[in-house]
Amino acid sequence: MSKNQTASKQEESNNSSSAKSGFDPAQLWASGFETWARLAQDGAERVQSFYHDRNWHSHDGRLDPLSMWSAGVDAWTHITRENMERAESLRGEIENMERLTQEQAKKSSKALGSMMNESMDCMVEISREWRKLGLETVRRSASAFGG
Repeated sequence: MSKNQTASKQEESNNSSSAKSGFDPAQLWASGFETWARLAQDGAERVQSFYHDRNWHSHDGRLDPLSMWSAGVDAWTHITRENMERAESLRGEIENMERLTQEQAKKSSKALGSMMNESMDCMVEISREWRKLGLETVRRSASAFGG
């Protein structure tokens, strides 16, 4: 089997095992990027609406800096509150991803341990068989030459 065939079979087994377990790092990364892009777009839209929706003038038509200050503090408070809620939601998503990563690592380490145990059992069995064959060969040689 060539290196390319071996690599493609290994990749297929990795893909099938990740599909079975429900853990796909690429999908998690894409999901995180999409969430970040949505948050950035939403933030940009909020800034635009903040500046377009505000009336910075007093009732007599002059520019009123105090209304600008008050509106700015109100907007900052609202945006900060929303961002804290989003940060809490993001924390929950990160905890979920960490849990999935930990579960996958545990499964992988269990599988590796099982394979190592099987490998050691095979090595012991092969060693035992070689010793038997060696002794049998010496015994046959001795009987052939010694009678």
